[in-house]
Amino acid sequence: MTTKLPLALALGLAMASSVAQAQKTMSTAVQIEAKRAELEQIQQQLADPDPLRRQAAIMAIVESRDASKIDLALKIALSSDDAAVRGVALRAYMANAKSLRFEVQSPPEIQRQIDAALNGDSERMAELKNRYRYLRAVGDQLTFTLKNYDMSRSTGITNTRDNYNDFSFTVSGDRVSGTGDLFNGITCAFEFQPQKIAVGAPPILKGLLRCNNHSGDPVPRLTITSPLF
Repeated sequence: MTTKLPLALALGLAMASSVAQAQKTMSTAVQIEAKRAELEQIQQQLADPDPLRRQAAIMAIVESRDASKIDLALKIALSSDDAAVRGVALRAYMANAKSLRFEVQSPPEIQRQIDAALNGDSERMAELKNRYRYLRAVGDQLTFTLKNYDMSRSTGITNTRDNYNDFSFTVSGDRVSGTGDLFNGITCAFEFQPQKIAVGAPPILKGLLRCNNHSGDPVPRLTITSPLF
């Protein structure tokens, strides 16, 4: 009797542990299925045939402050064919972002020369900067630092460098625009909006810079792009 009791106790503990593990696995599976249903519901809400319901859905999700819901909703909404839904999502995205970093590209015929020169040809790059003088001031990146932007407003404040003056931007629908001293001695009118670049790929921000060099040298129209996710 004394030898069987510890064995029975051990078997009981093992069975209890096994049951607990099974219950935990079942609980996890239930949670996963519940989360899946929740995310599927978000997709359905943002695809509702009623445009007002689509707008209400993205606003309600953003106001929920549930990060997992918001991330999925923004990815869907920023790729939406509904400009109003994209506009709400863009404001929410910008309100949560501290900055937006863009890649700056010259027109294709110039950018090809720049890309070739960047492969270790410093002399060629120097020649390009003499020929296209705006390249001396314009880099390959541009960062907009957002100043306490609130998605309930259609305007906000930003700058491109800490020692530069702030300037305003406007959000109209799904398009952001403004004018400011974006580079050293170059004032640019800018605009960008979310765009789909490929089926199944996440959307990006894409736009244009129309710039005037204070020295009078011509500046071509520049393209700016930024990943959203």
